Formats: sequence, structure tokens, C-alpha cells
Amino acid sequence: MKNLISKNYTFSQFLALIFISQVCFAELIEKTVAIINNDAILKTDLEKLSIRVSKEAMVDDLLMFDKTSEQLKKDANVQMDFLIDEKILDSEIKRQNLTVTSERVDQEIREIAKKNKISKEELIQAVGQQGITESDYQNFIKTRIERQSLIEQEITSKIKITDEDVISFYLSEFGKGLSQAFEYGIAHILIRKDSLPEAEAALAELKKGEKFETIVKKYSEDQSSNDGVLGAFKSGEFSKEFEDAVRSIQVGDFTSIIRSKNGFHILKLTSKKAVLDPNFESKKEQLKAQLFDKIFKKQLKNWIDQKKDESFIKFN
Repeated sequence: MKNLISKNYTFSQFLALIFISQVCFAELIEKTVAIINNDAILKTDLEKLSIRVSKEAMVDDLLMFDKTSEQLKKDANVQMDFLIDEKILDSEIKRQNLTVTSERVDQEIREIAKKNKISKEELIQAVGQQGITESDYQNFIKTRIERQSLIEQEITSKIKITDEDVISFYLSEFGKGLSQAFEYGIAHILIRKDSLPEAEAALAELKKGEKFETIVKKYSEDQSSNDGVLGAFKSGEFSKEFEDAVRSIQVGDFTSIIRSKNGFHILKLTSKKAVLDPNFESKKEQLKAQLFDKIFKKQLKNWIDQKKDESFIKFN
């Protein structure tokens, strides 16, 4: 026994130390609410999370998914799910040794300050007003950089979005609320504005079955185009009167007489095909960003769920 007990303790003191250590261990077990691989989630972690949520700068929104701040403050199940997601990410960071240096953390903080058009000192002062110490903020930024590095490697770099993907997303999200857009191929007969009887004669011959091209050569003032062909126009690219007239006819048919500032027109619809809304191109990059965000969140959630399935998770 003398070999096992320090000379500084009596035997009774040694037994007391053993008892105290057992009590401390029992208290630790009691405070542990879950074990994820080699990490524990304690009751204090849940309490600290509520405090972190009240300090907006200390919650990583990458893991919020469909959770709200109110849920994260009050709902124990939502809190537990969030903390487990954090542990899953952080354990993978350790496994892949993706830690960053203090210099990288300082650089990121300076970049955040620059984006907000303030100095680093002013940024630290601003987060300090939320009750966040500089050390805590540095640790948060360090963790976030490491998580972003992991997510870039595992998720972001693997997402590829084609123009076809964007078009499909556009139609699935907004197609029902859109008026159908078309591209029209148009030919015309133009008769000067003081010759309505001549325009009526041309229309009468067309109705009797005369070829449109023949009437173009016989009556049209516009001989610059081949057989009266004007070209292709998308919805919104030509006059409303012309578009309204050709919208209601079939390919190969012709319109009644249309008056314009240039004279009288008879239009023939040579082709018609459905196209995307004319505003699509102006919205394309915005739509691509929305689609990327949607895919990213889904892929990240799937990746975390897969890691959960592969992990040891026990609730007390």
C-alpha cells in the first residue's frame, strides 16, 4: 500500500479522494446529454447555444437549414439536432486535419471589417457590444473557416449547374405564372396608307387561294425582302398590333388588314415556336444563384445525414 499512496496522504485521505473523483465523474455523466463519436454534448452546451443565438454573430447559418432563431433558442430537439450537426462537421475537420492558422483567422476578420467599411478594431468593438469577447469571436471565425473549407471540398466543388438546369428550374418555379412566350416567323404585304381599296383587293385574292408570294410581288410596296419575309420576332420584340394579330392564327395562315403609320399590312405566319420568357436572360444569373443555393442546402443536409448514419450517437 505504501507503494500506491503518496507520502503526502494518509490512507483515509486517499479513500476520500477516490470518492470525490467518483462523484465528479457521476456529475459529468449526469450532465452529458449525448455522445457523438469521441465528443460529448453537455447540458451546458444547450444553455450556451441559447446565448449564442441571441448573439447573431456567433451562429453559423450554414447549419440552420429550415430552423428559425426562435426554435434554436427554445426548442430542445432543434437545439440538439443543431449541436449534433456541429459535432459531425467538426469531427470530420479533425479527421481530415483541416485546421487553419491564427494568421488566416486574422486575415478573415480584417476582410469582414473591410466589407463593412470599418476597421478591425471597430469590428471587435461592435461584437463586444453583443457581449462577445475577441477570443470567442476569433474561435468562431476559425471554426467557420474550417467548416467552409470542408464544405467546399465535400459539397460545393461537386455542384455543376448547366444552362439546361437553370431553364428547367425557371419553368418549374415560375412557369405556371407566366404567359406563354413564342418566336414568330413573319412575312408581310405592305400597301401605302392611302390605298385601302388596293389592300382589300389583295386580301380578297388571298382568300380565293392565291399564293402569298404572288400577292407580295403584285401589291407590296416593300420589295426589299424576299417574298415579303420580315424575319423572326420573339414576344415583345415587335408591335402589339402585329403580335395580337399573329397570335390567334395558325402557321401558314394570314391576318386581316392591319393599319400602321406606314400603311396597310397583311401578315403571314411562317413559323411559331415556344421560347422562354424574354426576361429570362436578364434573370439568368439570379436564377442560377437560387438554384445553386437550393442544391447546396440539399446536398449538405444529405452529406450530414450520411455522416450521422456512419457515426456513433448515443443519447442519455
